[in-house]
Amino acid sequence: MEHKAQDRRLRKPSTCISQNREEISVLDHSIEIKWTEPVLLAFYTNSLVPRLIQPGSREQYHDPGHISSLMRMSETVRYATMACSAMSLCGNFSKDPNWNRGMRRQALSYQASAIKSIQAQIKAGVVDGTEDWLLLAATKLHLTDTLDHNTTNPIAHMQSLMILLRCRHIARLQLPKDSPPPKESLIQERICYEAALCHAITLMLFDRDFDMIDQPWWFVVDEYFQSTLLSTAFSEKCWPILGMPYELFRLALLAHSLNRRCALSSKDKDTAVDALVELEMWNGHIPHIGKFAAGYTWLIATTALLRHVLSRGGNDMPETPKEPKVDIQDVVTNLDAGGYFVRFPLWPLAVLYRVTEVPSEREVLKGLISNALRNVSCSASRPPPREVVNLYLIAPGL
Repeated sequence: MEHKAQDRRLRKPSTCISQNREEISVLDHSIEIKWTEPVLLAFYTNSLVPRLIQPGSREQYHDPGHISSLMRMSETVRYATMACSAMSLCGNFSKDPNWNRGMRRQALSYQASAIKSIQAQIKAGVVDGTEDWLLLAATKLHLTDTLDHNTTNPIAHMQSLMILLRCRHIARLQLPKDSPPPKESLIQERICYEAALCHAITLMLFDRDFDMIDQPWWFVVDEYFQSTLLSTAFSEKCWPILGMPYELFRLALLAHSLNRRCALSSKDKDTAVDALVELEMWNGHIPHIGKFAAGYTWLIATTALLRHVLSRGGNDMPETPKEPKVDIQDVVTNLDAGGYFVRFPLWPLAVLYRVTEVPSEREVLKGLISNALRNVSCSASRPPPREVVNLYLIAPGL
């Protein structure tokens, strides 16, 4: 009876997306629910969205109204949304592997339909790259790749997304200063920028040939956070996906890029030391619990990676700030801190797993990676497959 009641609660007309904040509980009986298109759309709004937005961010970032409006208007957005939902469901919920495979095929079918729709509209010349629905659909396709742990073609998808952001950036510069875009559009754009950064740094774990900072369109990201009309203040309320200021996240990208270099030049070493000095400043503002706690694991992982980079420099390593003591239990406390749970902690956990040499700490980090994968895919009942966890333990792109 429970699953039938849940099915009725989820089943809504496809033109009316539920905005109820109550999270849909998906247990093993999910196999018995009829995952129709309206149900998949409602699942995204009620279960996936709350896991993607940092709980400490402003209420405007939690409001699904604009997303729901774009879903109603755009079939492409609906396809991309259903792809996200189906891919999230296929991973860990059912004991029946045939059901899981069937749901994944359904997700890939929706994803293909969304891509085909976008390509057709580009070919017809009816889009210019600045549309809100197009940016939202592209971001959802990236999320589908992340949920599928796809490491084969997401880089092409990332480049397409950044082309869209560049089109919007150029168009934005041409607008009169007294005619700003609608606030709903600005909010959606901000979420997409931050989501793209999280997706990009995760891709860098798997592919050594992809470096976000070295891309020709990277300047668009820097310029966006320097000129955006939405606040970039030192407040966790201003960072809906990152949960920390962009300046700190950028240091993580820099550390990753430096770690890939076989030999460090003098300039590279100076860059690493300068970054450590900046991280020391952040260390005074981001404790493992409390304000900005979402950035704590990123902070200590970036610091550890930069010190690992400099340790390969031999005896001529420049003087660096005093190394702070890292307690692995602080990481556990940070990720269990209820309202401050980090939505995308996979990069820092993979980094800490790589640089630590303590077996007991590695076991703890392995468990945290598994739990993080559960959180991202909305699974509370089953662990992720071992091969998926191993992707982050090996991290060939690191």
